[in-house]
Amino acid sequence: PAPQAGPRAVAFRLAATVDRLVFSWRFRAVVFAALILMLCWSFWIVAFYPGSMIYDTYYQITQFYPRGDEVRAELWAVPGRRAYAQFSDHHPIFDTLLYGWFAYTSDQLTGSWNAGIFIFSVLQALGTAIAFSVAFAYLRHIGAPRGLTIGLFATVCVVPVFG
Repeated sequence: PAPQAGPRAVAFRLAATVDRLVFSWRFRAVVFAALILMLCWSFWIVAFYPGSMIYDTYYQITQFYPRGDEVRAELWAVPGRRAYAQFSDHHPIFDTLLYGWFAYTSDQLTGSWNAGIFIFSVLQALGTAIAFSVAFAYLRHIGAPRGLTIGLFATVCVVPVFG
């Protein structure tokens, strides 16, 4: 039973409202939760402009360029012979093509990879936020405790999964 008065009653009503608006198994609630996550992550998205990536991603992007940037493949070559390849299977080809397409298109339109990588990073963050939102709504749908769901959501809000 819900408390009738006092701070506990306010906290209970607040938790029930959050539960209804953010964690219900409805499209609108999932979108609302994803927007809250994106708002919380927006500082990190901007701070890591154009995106958080390591040196290895640079090689993926250059594999996409039509001018034929070669990727050294000497580790798998016959000893004593140099071998170069346009594409390497070190990363999944779809991932390489996706990063490359965003970077190359941005480079052609603006003269820099930055805008393309930033757009790709924002789309990745949005997809991640939607996936988390669906997961939290599903947790409540199958009966996970409200407090646990709110605690997990708050953790994901303040601890971004990138960076």
